[in-house]
Amino acid sequence: MRAFIAARLDKPVTERLVQIQGLLKAPMDAVGFRPTKPEKMHLTFAFMGNLAERAVEPLHARLRERLSSLQPVTAPFKPHAVGPFGFGHQDRVMVACLEFDGEFLTLSAEIRSSLVECGVEFDLKRFWPHVTVARGRHTVRQNKWWGLAGAIDLPPIPDLKIREVVLIQSVIGSAGANYSDLFTVSLGGIRGPA
Repeated sequence: MRAFIAARLDKPVTERLVQIQGLLKAPMDAVGFRPTKPEKMHLTFAFMGNLAERAVEPLHARLRERLSSLQPVTAPFKPHAVGPFGFGHQDRVMVACLEFDGEFLTLSAEIRSSLVECGVEFDLKRFWPHVTVARGRHTVRQNKWWGLAGAIDLPPIPDLKIREVVLIQSVIGSAGANYSDLFTVSLGGIRGPA
């Protein structure tokens, strides 16, 4: 199954990103970007293209063990965080980027170590914390994007408070990806959003 380990966004972050999508509607329409639905916004730590069903319970147990000693993490977004991302100068997604710090990197390392210990294969790309705000069917050149959107003054995004991580199954259908939670693991044994 296709699955990923992610942090859900808390309400203030989601609301601000939806506000930013609204402010960027005209340039997004001009380059063919479609906004990500609020319920599908998340911060991915690891993607697994072929997770075996038998690996889910051992992974759940390992993550509970490893993450129980970590405290919830506060992750700030970068100033001027929202923009296109891809390879080279042509991009297919618009993202909001988060700052790296010790707690954040420790959380990512613990998640990835758990996957390795459970023998679960995952995408080995370098961890680059971001939330996808919009996707395009075609690439867009950054200079074109910034020519359209560079003058728009965007409000700052509140810090993301990560209290738990979720293993989410992704099933691709005709209308896009459908997500379902397989399990949730709280950091430091603390449960739930505030």
